[in-house]
Amino acid sequence: MPRAHGFNYLYRDRKLSHAVVIWMKKHEMKTIIPFCIILLLAIGCRKNTGGGVNNNFTKIFPDRIGDIWVYYVTDTIFTFQNIDSIKAYDMIVSVTSRTVLSGGIEANVWVFDSPVGMDTNYVFQSDDTINFAVNRGTGFDIIRSYVVPLQLHNSWKYSSNSIHDVTVDSQANIIIGSNRFDNAFHLSGYPGRPDQIVDVEEWIKDSIGVVKRYLNTSTTNNPVKHHTSWSIVNYSLR
Repeated sequence: MPRAHGFNYLYRDRKLSHAVVIWMKKHEMKTIIPFCIILLLAIGCRKNTGGGVNNNFTKIFPDRIGDIWVYYVTDTIFTFQNIDSIKAYDMIVSVTSRTVLSGGIEANVWVFDSPVGMDTNYVFQSDDTINFAVNRGTGFDIIRSYVVPLQLHNSWKYSSNSIHDVTVDSQANIIIGSNRFDNAFHLSGYPGRPDQIVDVEEWIKDSIGVVKRYLNTSTTNNPVKHHTSWSIVNYSLR
């Protein structure tokens, strides 16, 4: 079955009079209290601008080393609506380690392992956004992102150079295999680029992540279309 687990003052001089001790304590407290207030305010006002782990985010969208998801994937290629090939397989997604990207951005390494190959994403947080990036050789390209906490009717730029936003348009219960996910958020949109047509649809459950995904891609000058679907089978979260 799926499981989720989830991060004295000592006065040594006995010769001091009782009155002196009381005077010192009063003045120490006058100094300590304002200092503690300033320190707490400074900690509370710190903003996550990228790289640090924000525990509030990981509760909504898990991103801890050791987290694992297993998806059943179907991968279909069409040409002019004719099916060229269909592949079906299990894909294991795991958060394996932590690294530092260019610019000093700290990111977790996500590995997508399946019989058709292995891909690596670099996941990092920037303000209220979780970004999935890939290394293109000349730099990192954000291929998908999520603004958290997820809220109905929120829209945002899904990937680098997107020409349209994606939107959280509904929330509903969804059954996938033997698993039921209540109040999952439905995300959809056409975030393509000038030379690429992209149709994405995802169901996201707080504290679990993506539980179902459809992705259709094609280019404006090529009749070949690529359709991929993910359905979660199991998961183990720290």
